[in-house]
Amino acid sequence: MQENKDAIEYILSVLDETERALTGDVLSERNRIVKYDITFPPEEKAQPAAASSRGNASSDMPAIRDCHKCDLWMNRGEERFKLPKRRAKVMFITAFPENRFGILANDAMDMFQKQVAAIGLTEQDYILTSLLKCPADRFDPAAADQCRGYLKDEMVKATSVKCFVFLGSDISSYMLRKPANMDLFRSKVWNINGIPSVATYSERECLMDPRLKRPVWEDLKKVRGFIS
Repeated sequence: MQENKDAIEYILSVLDETERALTGDVLSERNRIVKYDITFPPEEKAQPAAASSRGNASSDMPAIRDCHKCDLWMNRGEERFKLPKRRAKVMFITAFPENRFGILANDAMDMFQKQVAAIGLTEQDYILTSLLKCPADRFDPAAADQCRGYLKDEMVKATSVKCFVFLGSDISSYMLRKPANMDLFRSKVWNINGIPSVATYSERECLMDPRLKRPVWEDLKKVRGFIS
């Protein structure tokens, strides 16, 4: 049954990429003809192996470690790739890892942990990931095009997630395929394959301008509404 599932997901992926290329609709917002939620017969749901495979991206880690599609692979650190959390409610997505040892540097991570705790999330309740899978000094859209498939796979397999959160103007602009405009991004709740998605400022942006902490808190309250 797992082989059939993999084959179905591969076919859907090919159809999705073709549709996006033909229409320019990167996130399938206008033409959502392909759905990623594959329904299995009731008896299959009782099998632990099948259930865990839908929320476990460990099989994709070797592909990321072996990726040499852009020069950023030279910055890659083995410590970055961790098993996903199967019951996570929220996926937070940044543009790129800030160093070889984690997605956020220490000061930004301290702020992030306080923010998620403020809306009642424990460490097992969220996934923190990035679009670029290797550390970078700045966001590179060309490199992001190479990494987008890895992020998409994470998003598809995070079946327990009730909300996506884009942290920062770079990731928000790339994912929503619109010029950077945080006022616009924050004014709406976006729909990514049926899952509500919220754009807000990143921790790094807040550290550079503490006044942004207030709008971030307003955005996080939206997220709390989706998971409560």
